[in-house]
Amino acid sequence: MTNTNNLLPCPFCGAEPKYEVWSDRNYHKAECVDCAFEFDYCQTYEELEASWNKRVAPAPCLQQIEEPAPVQADARDAVWLQPADMAALERFAETTDDDQSYDIGKDSVQRLSSFGCLKNCGFGRYEITSFGSYLLNDWERARILPFTTQADRDAAHRAAIAAVKGE
Repeated sequence: MTNTNNLLPCPFCGAEPKYEVWSDRNYHKAECVDCAFEFDYCQTYEELEASWNKRVAPAPCLQQIEEPAPVQADARDAVWLQPADMAALERFAETTDDDQSYDIGKDSVQRLSSFGCLKNCGFGRYEITSFGSYLLNDWERARILPFTTQADRDAAHRAAIAAVKGE
């Protein structure tokens, strides 16, 4: 295959096409070097060039659409527990130690309830669940612990056994 300067780039990926002549079969062929799109069975190079270089405007639905700019999500839209949620849970615990009143706001109470940190006791009263207690009591230690996969734990276990055996 040889390069030719008269052929436009591939209509699908934009790579340079390769040109080949099969003289025993009397046909010309162009093939993309990247995506392997090929156009062949033309009897002359001029016919191949005209066919390969022919372009049609893409349909409106196929034109490249600009991606919208990423939207900055509010922390209230996050599906994971956020530091602000942890602060609200700590504040809830402080204000409800002596009675059932709290001052963190309905949206924070609903969000903490959706995570399972608070339980609705009815009549506008909420209490901290065991999960909420875990977060309050072990939050600092839980964040420091290295989160590892089962494969990491297995590798560490095998290494410990090999060390005991002296390997």
